[in-house]
Amino acid sequence: MAPYSHFYPRLRAKGTGLRAVALGLIGLTVGWSVRTTDANDQQFEQADNNERVLLRQIDDYHEALSLRLVRTVAAVDTFFADERVLEETDTTRLRLSSTFRYIDGKDLTVQLGVSGRLALPHLQERFQVLVDADGREQDLRSGLEDTDEVTDDDRSLFAGLRWLSRETRHSRVHLDGGLRLRSGLVPFVRVRGRRTLTYDHWRVRLTQTFLWFEDRGLGQQTAVDFERWLDPLHLFRASPSVRWSEHIDGLDWRQGISVVHLWRPDKMVGFNVGVRGQTEPNIRVEEFDGLVRYRQLVYRDWFFIEVQPKLSFPRENDFNATPILALKLEALFGEIRPAPKGY
Repeated sequence: MAPYSHFYPRLRAKGTGLRAVALGLIGLTVGWSVRTTDANDQQFEQADNNERVLLRQIDDYHEALSLRLVRTVAAVDTFFADERVLEETDTTRLRLSSTFRYIDGKDLTVQLGVSGRLALPHLQERFQVLVDADGREQDLRSGLEDTDEVTDDDRSLFAGLRWLSRETRHSRVHLDGGLRLRSGLVPFVRVRGRRTLTYDHWRVRLTQTFLWFEDRGLGQQTAVDFERWLDPLHLFRASPSVRWSEHIDGLDWRQGISVVHLWRPDKMVGFNVGVRGQTEPNIRVEEFDGLVRYRQLVYRDWFFIEVQPKLSFPRENDFNATPILALKLEALFGEIRPAPKGY
C-alpha cells in the first residue's frame, strides 16, 4: 500500500468538491460579467434614447417658439399693413388709402394710393397679377420705413405679373415683371428674396431686392430686421438697410428703431426713431427723425385710421426741427396675411 493511500479517497472527494466550487465560481463570474455587460449596454442605450428625446424636445421647443414669434410679429405687421407683410400676401386683395400731410411752412397735400393683387388659383397659386398706383411696393423703398413721403416724381402706375419661385417656412423668393406707366411705358424686373432666422427670443429677417428699370438701370437693396418681444405687449425692432442704384452716387443707408405697443386688439401705437444718410461725396447724415404711429380699426375689420405726428431734422434745414403731421384713411379688402408657410 502506498504511503498515505488511505487519504486518497478523501482527497479525491475533496478534489471533486473543489473542482465543483471552482466551476461554480467561474460560472458566477461569467454570468455576472454577461449580466454586467447587458446592463451597461442597456444603460448606454437608455442614455442614447434620453439624449434623442431631449434633442427632439429642444427642437420642438425651438420650432414652437419660432412659430409663435413669427405669427405674433406677422399679426402686428398685418394690423399696420406693413410692406413686409404685403410683399408676402399671396391672396387676392385691394388696398385703398388717402393720406393728408401737413409739413410746417408748406401747404397741405393729399395723396391717394391704390394697390392690388389678383391671385391665379388655377396656376398652383404661384402667379399673381399686380397693380400698384403709388409705386411703393415696386420701388426699392419697400424695405424702408412705410412713412417715407411719396413725391409726385415717385408716383407711377405699375402693372405686371408675379411668379413665386420658391417658398419654405424660413425663406421665399419671387420675381416681378411688368410695365411702369409714366411718360410712356417702361419695362421693369424685380427679384426679392427673404430668409428668416430665429435665435432664442430673437428673430432676424434678411431681405435682398434687385430691381431693373429700362430708364434708370439696375438697383439693389439689402435690409435686415432684428425683432424681439420685450414683453407680451411690446415688440422691439431694429432695421438697418442700405440701397444702391445706378442713377445715384454712392449708397443710401438708414437705421431705424421702433417699439410697438399692443394697446388693444383694435388699436396699436408705434414709436419710431431713425437716421438716414449717404456715402457720397462723403459719409454723412442727411436726416434724423422721430415718429409716432397711432392706428385704430374704426369699422368692422377693414377700415383703419392712422395718425402720424413726426419731427424731422434734415441737413437742408441745418438739422432744425420740422414738424410734420399726417392723417391716413385706409381700406383693406381681401385677406391681408402672409403665406401660411412663414413670414
